[in-house]
Order: sequence, then structure tokens, then C-alpha cells
Amino acid sequence: MDRARLEAERASIEADPDGEFEELVGIYQAKGLSRELARQVAEELTERDPVAAHADAELRLEALGPTSGAMPAALTAGACYGIGAAVPLVGLILLPTSERIVLTIAAVLLALGLTGWFAAWLTGLPVSRLVRRNVLLGGAIMAASILVGLALH
Repeated sequence: MDRARLEAERASIEADPDGEFEELVGIYQAKGLSRELARQVAEELTERDPVAAHADAELRLEALGPTSGAMPAALTAGACYGIGAAVPLVGLILLPTSERIVLTIAAVLLALGLTGWFAAWLTGLPVSRLVRRNVLLGGAIMAASILVGLALH
């Protein structure tokens, strides 16, 4: 779907580059930039890659590379779930019974960090942001689950 929209935009730019440029200027004016600044922004972005400029401003598509789309996202998520599940599972099998709870929590946090790193590696997104998000949000969800479990036990 996104690729078809990008190809249609590419065709529009090739057919009417001036009209598409003015459309881009209008988009930036509508966002609150003066006519002069909107024109300057449109010129600089169009100079680098006119299709990318329109994809971002008009189509609201950020990624134009091979990592955009539903299939790569689904494969990334599936691989991350597999890695994330394997680390604590191996920990449960190998750990002594008396230390399983604390060490499993540590293993889960490690797995969350690894899946954040893996997702960043696959997608090219910032590693620190994805690792931090996974560990903090996953850890908070795990803590909430433990608290609910303790309250209901």
C-alpha cells in the first residue's frame, strides 16, 4: 500500500514538478511557516529527495526503506518475541529452584534489553531508545503483574 502511494507520488512529481513543489510549500505554510520559510524548507528537502519530502509532509510516511511495511514489522516482532521468550525459559530450566523468582526477573529484564537491541539492529532505529523503552515499560508491566498476583494470592 505504501509503495503504491510512493509510486503515485513519484509519478505526480515527474508529471508536474512545479505544481508538486507548490503543493509542498502550501503544506508547510499550513503548518504555520511563512511563505518564504516554507519555500526555503521545500527547496532544501526537494533538493535532497523530492519523493521523500512529499512522503513525509504529504503522505505522512517516515520510512522509505526496505524496513517499511507490515511484513518486516511482523517478522521483527515475531523474532523479538522468540528471543524474549527463550532467555527466561532457559533461565527457568537451568536455575536452582530457590533462586528462580529473582533470577527469572533478571533474565526477563535481560531479554527485554536484548529484544530492544535486536529490533533496533533490524530496523536501524536508535538502540538506546528501543532498549530503554523495552526495559522500562516491560519492567513496569512485569512489576504491576507481580503486584496484582500478590494481591490476588
